[in-house]
Amino acid sequence: MNRALSKEAAAVCDTTLVVSDTNRAAFEAGHREAGKEAQLVAVPNRTEAFRWLRETVKDGDAVILENDLPDLYEKSAGVFWKAS
Repeated sequence: MNRALSKEAAAVCDTTLVVSDTNRAAFEAGHREAGKEAQLVAVPNRTEAFRWLRETVKDGDAVILENDLPDLYEKSAGVFWKAS
């Protein structure tokens, strides 16, 4: 299922970020099959994922979080917006 999801993501997303080793091989395979290996960025953990996002995402970009990341971070000021 993750391989198929990766293939779909490769077809519609500019970049796919995969966090940790869980399902990484499936995401690599899906992007490879889609011919979009360069669009896959692998990071070791959530901290590095959000660091990458803060450094890379620009105004107007859309970010889709899949799995448990939104549950943990959607209300955390400072992740995607400044703390008030």
